[in-house]
Amino acid sequence: MIFSLLEEVKEKTGQDFVASWRGGQLVIAGYGGNNPVYRLDRNGTISTVNKTDINNLVTKVKVYGRQDDAGRSQVEAVVAGDTRFGTLQDIILRDSNKSLADAKAEADTLLARRGRPEEMIIWNGPDLPFLRKGDKVEIEAGNLQGFFFVEAVVHFGKTRRMKLTLRRVETATPSDAGQGADADGTFRQGDSIILNGPVFRDSFGAGQGRTFTDFRSTITIVAPASRYAPYHIGQVGWARGDFVTDGAHKFLYGSGVEAWKFWCIKTILTERFAHLGYSNNAGIEAEQVFAENDQQAIESSLERTITEALLADPAGRTIGVRNFRFTWANGGESLFLECKILGIDGNSATISARVRG
Repeated sequence: MIFSLLEEVKEKTGQDFVASWRGGQLVIAGYGGNNPVYRLDRNGTISTVNKTDINNLVTKVKVYGRQDDAGRSQVEAVVAGDTRFGTLQDIILRDSNKSLADAKAEADTLLARRGRPEEMIIWNGPDLPFLRKGDKVEIEAGNLQGFFFVEAVVHFGKTRRMKLTLRRVETATPSDAGQGADADGTFRQGDSIILNGPVFRDSFGAGQGRTFTDFRSTITIVAPASRYAPYHIGQVGWARGDFVTDGAHKFLYGSGVEAWKFWCIKTILTERFAHLGYSNNAGIEAEQVFAENDQQAIESSLERTITEALLADPAGRTIGVRNFRFTWANGGESLFLECKILGIDGNSATISARVRG
């Protein structure tokens, strides 16, 4: 019961906790709370093992809809993760009790859990009876360099040795983009942030929820940057990049290709003429487009208004919009689009957005 609750907490918040008996009491604490942190160097190391396994790796998830009368299912969505290790695919079957947004959120969770190769790290050496699961240690031995969390420990009383199963401590590297941010201005899972803005039910921007002010939390899941709300914050929901700041109150997207991609997505999701603070060139004419009754006419009008809006980039970064692809869902109530944007410096990117439903 306790361990299942801890797993549920980890899935929802991204934070690890460990349960242990101390002084006759059950203690639940976060990983790495020990003080001091012990250093294990090569002089006190008998052997180390470090292996990487991709057998459980998933880099892309396809969502299939309900079967038709012939028993066939159509692909309703494709959710991609980190494909540097190739395309390793899993599927989610959406039944009548699961919405497309819920299925995509499930795909995001699956990629967060299995989107990286699994690493097996073992250290063997003299017994330290006070070391426990959840403790943080520093190791400099063999090919193990840095800080690690103890996932399991076995003490061998007769030989006075122990075996540690370890997990690397992931740390953010400070950069010019602000404390915790990568060099391109984006953040990573586990980074501490300050949220000013709304959260959403999924990374595609569906189901806007509560708006937060100076809410300090942690990024628990990172979806592809092309998503409308690519950062899952604590246990409150998904957030847009322009609202998530670091400790210095700097926006996530500061420059370069990521800033351009985000501007394009935000423009597609902005209604033209509806905001006094924006120029008349900002946004698309979505209300007028969806007044059409025919899906083909809607798609054609969307291509036109999106192309016009993106070519009106005040920074002059966009020179073309190509390869539009539309996906209708929920009986025509929801519409997802994907397109390729071309930049002045030879840059190009594929972006996606949910424009209806």
